[in-house]
Amino acid sequence: LMKNFIAIIVAPLLFASCVPSYAPPKSGEATAEISFEGVHPTMFTDGESCSNPQVIPTENLPINGKSTPLKIRANKEIAFIGGFTNVENINSKEVTLSNCVVAYSFIPAEHQKYKFFVVVKGNTCGGGILKLSPNGQYETELAATKREFNLHPSPGSQVRCSPKQI
Repeated sequence: LMKNFIAIIVAPLLFASCVPSYAPPKSGEATAEISFEGVHPTMFTDGESCSNPQVIPTENLPINGKSTPLKIRANKEIAFIGGFTNVENINSKEVTLSNCVVAYSFIPAEHQKYKFFVVVKGNTCGGGILKLSPNGQYETELAATKREFNLHPSPGSQVRCSPKQI
């Protein structure tokens, strides 16, 4: 029996060390909101260096089609990394794994709403940051930067996206 199974990488970074839980903006700080589609990402509060990872709370993740947008700090670069693992032929001796992992950084504007998504269509892996336009439609955030990342760090180091742009 042949099956296809797509598993969301819940925290593509289940690091060797502990990753702190998300720390929301303090009262009075400028904020924006982000929701997630098809991905359970990890957030890096220092998007410029792709460091300071934080685990996003479950209520902000797309589970059973429901989630609450995450309040994020505005006017400071942040980064997200997330993706899918595609497992084929589960019940056969041959298991094929293919990964689709993307990382993006951007500077959220105050009061703006965003969406981070990952999508797999055939052999194509993609994703990005969308922003809500004044007409109520999501459009590509042109200021978002696609980043390199390393899912296989050296012992004792953390998995993280790279400051290098691609």
